[in-house]
Amino acid sequence: MHLFCGTQDSDCIEMAQMLYGALHSAGGRVHLTLQTGLRHRFPPQMGREYLRLVTRP
Repeated sequence: MHLFCGTQDSDCIEMAQMLYGALHSAGGRVHLTLQTGLRHRFPPQMGREYLRLVTRP
């Protein structure tokens, strides 16, 4: 698994690092990339698209 997180995603960095640590400790093949200058910006329709993906039979 490859985890990506932007250095400007201050609300996500700690969670990404914790997830990395948990997966790594469990023996998972995992890599964490902290991308300089990146932050997340979700498009307005993302909520609807995500909901549609997780509610498919």
